Amino acid sequence: MDVPIPQKASNEIGFLSMNKIKTIQANFNGPIYHFAAKFHGLHQNIAGDISIKYSEFRNPFCEKEICYKLLKFYADYGDLSSGKMVHGAMIRSGTDSHLIGANSLVNIYCKCHAVEHARYLFDKMNDRNVVSWGAIMAGYLHSGLPREVFSLFELMGTSELRPNHFVFATVISSCAQLRALDQGKQSHSFVLKSGLEFYPYVNNALVTMYSNCGATGEAKEVFESMRKKDTLSCNSLISGLLCSGHDKEAFDCFRTVVGDYRDWDHISCLTILNLCASVRDMRLGEQLHCMMVKKNLETNVYVTTSLIDMYGKCGSAE
Repeated sequence: MDVPIPQKASNEIGFLSMNKIKTIQANFNGPIYHFAAKFHGLHQNIAGDISIKYSEFRNPFCEKEICYKLLKFYADYGDLSSGKMVHGAMIRSGTDSHLIGANSLVNIYCKCHAVEHARYLFDKMNDRNVVSWGAIMAGYLHSGLPREVFSLFELMGTSELRPNHFVFATVISSCAQLRALDQGKQSHSFVLKSGLEFYPYVNNALVTMYSNCGATGEAKEVFESMRKKDTLSCNSLISGLLCSGHDKEAFDCFRTVVGDYRDWDHISCLTILNLCASVRDMRLGEQLHCMMVKKNLETNVYVTTSLIDMYGKCGSAE
C-alpha cells in the first residue's frame, strides 16, 4: 500500500522518493526529531518521484515523532485518507495514546471536518492539556457548531487547566458567530483577568465579535488599544461601522492602516471598496483599483463585482 503526498500538494511540492528518504536516513546521525524535521522539510521542498511504501514507512522508520510530522502535514493539506493511514500505524505501535500523538490526531480530524471522530478521540484521552481543548474547540467552531464550543469551555472549567489565548479567541469567535454579545462581554472580562488582552488572536476575535453584535463603540475601543493593528482587525471594524451607518468612522479606520496595503487580500479589498461606495469617493476608489491591479487582486470575481458597484455608486453621485 502506498502513502501518497496529498493531491493538493503535488503540483507545488512534487514527489519525494523513498530512496531519497533512505539516503538521508543513512547519512543522518542526529536525534530522531531532527530527522523528522528534515523529513517534513523534504515534503515541502523537493521535487521528484514519490512513493513511500506503507510497509517501509511502518517499519523500522515509523517513529512517533515522524508520525506527528506527517499528521501535521496531512492536516495542513486536508488529506484525511493519508492521515488515517498514519493513525493506523500509530495504533499498531501504541503511540496513538501518547498526549502529543492524541493531540495530533484530534487536530487532523478537526481540520478535515471529521469533528465527530475528533470528539471520540478527545473523549478517550486519559490526559488532556490546553492544546487538546483548543484543538477540539477550534474543530467545532470551524464546523459551524459554536454552541458546542461553549459546552466544552464550561467543561474545561471543571478541570485544573487554565484557558490560553487560543482557547479564548475560539470562544470569542463562537460568540461572534452567534452574535452572543453578553457571552462575548463575559469572555472579554475573563481575558482581562487572565492578562491575555494583548494577543493579536484575541484582539481580532474581540473586534469581530463586537462588530458582528453591532457594538461598534466597544469594537473601536479594542481596535484602538491594539499594539499592532492588522488587516483582519481593520476589516472587521470597518465592516461593523459600515453596517451601523458610521461611514466617517469607517473611513478614519481605513486611513490608519492604508500604509499597510501590502498585506491586503481580496477580503480587505471587498471591505474597502464597500467603504468607497458608501462615502462616494471616486478618487480613492480609483487609487485602490490601481493598487489592486498591481497586486493582481482585481481578477477575483467578488472584487470585480465590488469594483463595478463602487464605480456605479460613485458615478451616480456625480
